[in-house]
Amino acid sequence: MRDRRSVKAMGEPDAELLLLGNPNVGKSTLFNALTGGHARVGNWHGVTVCALEGEAALAGRRVRVSDLPGVYSAEGLSMEERSACAYLKEHPEGILCLVTECAALPRGLKLLAALGISFDLGDATIGETADGIFVSVSGADVSLAPAEAFTVSAGDYADYVDAGPWLEAIASLARAEALHADAAYETEAFSLAASLDFDVTTLSVRGEVDLAWGGITKRLTFASAQSDGVHTVYLAVDGIKVKASAAEIAALVNGFFSSDAAAPAMDADLQQILERVFAIDFSEVFEVTEDGVTLNGTELLALFGVDFTLGDVQLTLTENGVSVSVLSAEIEFIPTEAFTVSAGDYADYVDVMPWIETIAELASAKAWMLEFSYASSQGDIS
Repeated sequence: MRDRRSVKAMGEPDAELLLLGNPNVGKSTLFNALTGGHARVGNWHGVTVCALEGEAALAGRRVRVSDLPGVYSAEGLSMEERSACAYLKEHPEGILCLVTECAALPRGLKLLAALGISFDLGDATIGETADGIFVSVSGADVSLAPAEAFTVSAGDYADYVDAGPWLEAIASLARAEALHADAAYETEAFSLAASLDFDVTTLSVRGEVDLAWGGITKRLTFASAQSDGVHTVYLAVDGIKVKASAAEIAALVNGFFSSDAAAPAMDADLQQILERVFAIDFSEVFEVTEDGVTLNGTELLALFGVDFTLGDVQLTLTENGVSVSVLSAEIEFIPTEAFTVSAGDYADYVDVMPWIETIAELASAKAWMLEFSYASSQGDIS
């Protein structure tokens, strides 16, 4: 029996891949291809009785690859079965890769079932066609046949839009620790300019909004952070600084609605949405050019049963991110550095929740009691 040994220096890998299967299905061949190792191909005594280990680079990660003995069951009747089962128990975090032959797929799946892994693939059928073979499994039919050689010429697709810059911009936003958004909206009498930072890790939010009306501009600054399980919102305008618990605000808002009030429901279920999606002409909803993407927002909302005239939604790439234009508002999303919102920075903000709760209680009361007193220093009237 061969002892477990290392084809390459292991170190500490990011993950472990366990190759399991029946004898002589190609596990060692796959192992050699992944690791560049030199395991002998086949399954006779002295070849793969104990696990053979190597290292591979997969998707940018260091992965330890283990070639387990070829077995038919997990009953532990043979030396190979006992060795494979023991190795699996010693490596519970390993990623199990079943190596099997297409012609003997049910037998390979039975091995997984013996290990307690349920995978109901059903029967797999392989047969011949007039010019090739076909495979039928789980309701899917695949036919393979020889074909004539061909080439794909870029000239045939000259009017296709390059999605690479979009994918890079979206990936950059998805990887960012924090996001920054700038928004603008303007009419003849009113304008709004806002900036917002959102930290993905801490869920902290901070920003400011400039509102202009009739030549007068007001600036509202805000922030939100979670500390010790409490989510606090901070607001400031014209030197007035207030704070409140987000949970208390949400409970207060919910309290304004009766429990039996009918919530607005979407006028569509999943099946209806799918029917509408497949029936729609996408060229009427999406327009993709080198300048950007235009979406018919009204039609998209209608797919989900929402009756709202949103109009066109324009997406364009900017130097640093992605810009969205909708309902005359402009919003730009760009990656930014991570940040935190500290309660200590807002120590002079006043907690307004007691006031809001009291006012809400008065507003919902069916009757009020008014107590009035008056005193004058000019006489004995009181």
